[in-house]
Amino acid sequence: MIPVANGMIYVFKNFEVNSFLPPVQKMLGRIQNSLQERFGNIEHSSTLFICTFLDPMFKHIAFRETSTADSLRKNITSLVAEKFAVKSANFSQIAKSSQGQDPDKRSEDAALASVWIEFDKIAAIYQPGGTHGSRAIIEVQRYVEYEVLPRQENPLKW
Repeated sequence: MIPVANGMIYVFKNFEVNSFLPPVQKMLGRIQNSLQERFGNIEHSSTLFICTFLDPMFKHIAFRETSTADSLRKNITSLVAEKFAVKSANFSQIAKSSQGQDPDKRSEDAALASVWIEFDKIAAIYQPGGTHGSRAIIEVQRYVEYEVLPRQENPLKW
C-alpha cells in the first residue's frame, strides 16, 4: 500500500508540471491535494510499514524518508528479539519437561513415553549463541542485505 500511495502522489505531482487546460489542471490539483491529505502520513501507520518492510519486493527502499526506514528497522529488530525470547522460553520449557521437570506435573510414565525426549535433550545443547537482541539485529540485517525481489515476480518465490 505504501509504495502504491507514494507512486500515486508522485504521478500526480508530475502531471501538474505538464501543460493541461485550466479545468484539468484544477482537477489534478484537487486530486493531488486529496492524495496528500489521505496518504501523506501513510508511512506512520505501524501495520502498513511493518507489512511493507516484510515484503521482499519493497523492504526498506519503499519509504520516502530514510528516518522512517531507520526507525522501522529498529522496531522490526525489537519485534524479532521478542519472538526469539518467546521461542527460547518455549524451547527451555520443552527441554525441562523432557528431563523430567515437567511444569504441567504430568506423570513420569507419560513423559517417558514421548518419542521426542532424546531429541529435545540433544537440541537443547545446540541453541544459537548471543543475546536475543544481537541475534535479531543479525537476522534483520541479513534480510535487508538480501537482494530485493523484482516487483514483477511472485513474492512467494522468495
